[in-house]
Amino acid sequence: MKKVLVAVLFMASSAQASTVLSGEEMHELTKTICSEHSEPDLCIKGFNKVMGYVKANDDYHYFCENSKKTFMTVDDEQCKKSEELRDFIDKNAN
Repeated sequence: MKKVLVAVLFMASSAQASTVLSGEEMHELTKTICSEHSEPDLCIKGFNKVMGYVKANDDYHYFCENSKKTFMTVDDEQCKKSEELRDFIDKNAN
């Protein structure tokens, strides 16, 4: 689990440095992270699930930011949670 967190933080850090990973690079990174896990396939599945959640959060954050600019009504509590997660990732990625 520690390796998964390190990988998420690495990728968040990479994204901030304008480094974009290809699908193949992400696949190789995931395999490397999970290689020492007792169940590598389960590790990969969990890692991909976490990445999906991070992506969904980022999409929602983008929606919140754009909606506020156009004065659309948003769920302030969900937008706040999305911002908090982004802040958490930013803080721990450096």
